[in-house]
Amino acid sequence: MDVVVTHNLTKAYRLGGVEVLAVNDANLRIHKGEFAAIVGPPGSGKTTLYHLLGGLETPTSGTVEINGMELLSLPDTQQGIFRRQTIGYTSQDVHLTPSLTAEENILMPTLLDAQAADAESLMELSGFLGLEDLLKRLPSELSDEQKQRVALARALIRRPSILLADEPAGHLDKPAAYEILRLLLEANQRGQTVALFTQCPNYAGVCQRILVIEDGGTLIEVRKGGGACSPSQLH
Repeated sequence: MDVVVTHNLTKAYRLGGVEVLAVNDANLRIHKGEFAAIVGPPGSGKTTLYHLLGGLETPTSGTVEINGMELLSLPDTQQGIFRRQTIGYTSQDVHLTPSLTAEENILMPTLLDAQAADAESLMELSGFLGLEDLLKRLPSELSDEQKQRVALARALIRRPSILLADEPAGHLDKPAAYEILRLLLEANQRGQTVALFTQCPNYAGVCQRILVIEDGGTLIEVRKGGGACSPSQLH
């Protein structure tokens, strides 16, 4: 079963009267339960592709389907609800609300839909991500790695169909970066579908499938990744 499908997905910008392709005619499938990597250098278009798959930007042409639903076919208000219920997002910039505790930040997606806090999911995620003793702290009281853990918990609280992770370890030192990658790998092994957007081939190597986005926005599937790495092997 395919969780994400794109058809001839294209995003073009005009800079100084010149059309620049950020994503060029991308046809992509991400399968249920997969850990896929989209790899490319800065400026290659991978963050634009992240935004397009997450419904955060509108393509110039082409379509994005999540669980068989074309994102642009929904009215704007329903798009927001659909995204919160089916897509988890985490990135290098965690965008935690400074005045809210870690717990309140994690629960924000449920509160936006006026739903009761999911205490069971909160406690399960807190244990898995090592946040039990940090839930009452403000973001200013957390390390960069701890903030990324909170952002990951926020992305997973609704049990999304797909987790989109754009350079989630990009600003961390090596031990912290590998710890975040280990958590993503473990989340996948617990059944979560994950798409990792990164410029680091070493990070991509633990994924089951690797695609490269080249300068000019062309997406190419290059090879299978390691895919068999256990979380304990990442240090």
